[in-house]
Amino acid sequence: MRGRDPFQGRAVRGVLLAAIRAFTVRLSVRGDRIVRRGTPLTAALWVVGLGQHFLIDTGVAAGLGAVTVLVYFGVVVLAQQWVLVRRAAAAGLAGR
Repeated sequence: MRGRDPFQGRAVRGVLLAAIRAFTVRLSVRGDRIVRRGTPLTAALWVVGLGQHFLIDTGVAAGLGAVTVLVYFGVVVLAQQWVLVRRAAAAGLAGR
């Protein structure tokens, strides 16, 4: 039986939180650019996401360190941006 990769579960939870967080961001158009603005709920979801990552990192995957934090940030920011771009397109917002 193969052991589970501790980062895999965090990445999945991080992507799910990123997708939810993307729906808490307000999108608008200023000039020829699409502007996004987070809400207090957006900030709270960031804290929850980072908290779960650090909690698991210290308890389950101690020693993996800063590399997993950078990978986690990359994965969740990419997921959130992907959802935001889809939301903007669906709302008919056009920017450069």
